[in-house]
Amino acid sequence: MKISEVLIDSGDAEYAEDALFLRRCGKNIMAGVLDGVSGPYHPSSGPELFNGETGGQIIVNVAVGAMQEAANWNPDGIFNEANGKVREKLLSLGIARNLPGASFAFAWIDCTTKMLTIIQGGDSYALIELRGKIVATGNQVYEHDHRLLKAKEEFEQEFPNNRDKVWDKLVPLTAALQLKHVNNSHDPFGYASLNGQCEVLDCLNKMEFPLDNVLTLLLFTDGLVPFGIIGRERKARMFDSYKKVGLKGILKETRGKKFQRFTDGPEAVGIAIVF
Repeated sequence: MKISEVLIDSGDAEYAEDALFLRRCGKNIMAGVLDGVSGPYHPSSGPELFNGETGGQIIVNVAVGAMQEAANWNPDGIFNEANGKVREKLLSLGIARNLPGASFAFAWIDCTTKMLTIIQGGDSYALIELRGKIVATGNQVYEHDHRLLKAKEEFEQEFPNNRDKVWDKLVPLTAALQLKHVNNSHDPFGYASLNGQCEVLDCLNKMEFPLDNVLTLLLFTDGLVPFGIIGRERKARMFDSYKKVGLKGILKETRGKKFQRFTDGPEAVGIAIVF
């Protein structure tokens, strides 16, 4: 087992909110990627800053710190500890109601139990090559983002060449949909966000695989791939691309395509582990 590639690329982001971490404990490895999201804001004013950091950066930094410093190796316990630290920090700053958060994909490789555990939420991904098949976590945020992208197109038609008016309407809609969808397991468009809420536990994905059956693990944030859902054919293409050009090559291919996003050069981080 080896860590074959690590990708960190801030793209055109003014405030880098993606992060990754790797932690070894003997032969065991804990790894993860996070994509921080600040509360909704108008591009003309930018995100609210707290001692120079956005809400998304604060969450990512607190969560990574908690993961790196956790005293135990239990996936559920470590995740809960990180979520609790995030809650404490946001409440201390008075910004919890603004719903900053982070999508995430964490992996625990335990050579004692010989199991791989994945905990994932939002639109960060785990892509696992097993013997005989490929498994991928879903894009929980797809329907939420698709609705916002469609609304943005409608507002652009309503206010051609007037970006400020488009965002005047888009920001409150984004805030309303986040309140409705974030960590809401009762809504069909609900999705998990690491933001200190206990309800995240009802929305995240958790998977386990025997290590003997695992060939390759990719963890990455959504900027690595075009907007959408990773279906069967796309999973196979991604692994083919990874074996040919690596994560950096995949990102280059993605940025060379035209696809719907709120930015042309989204940041991305990723980790590749070969067993």
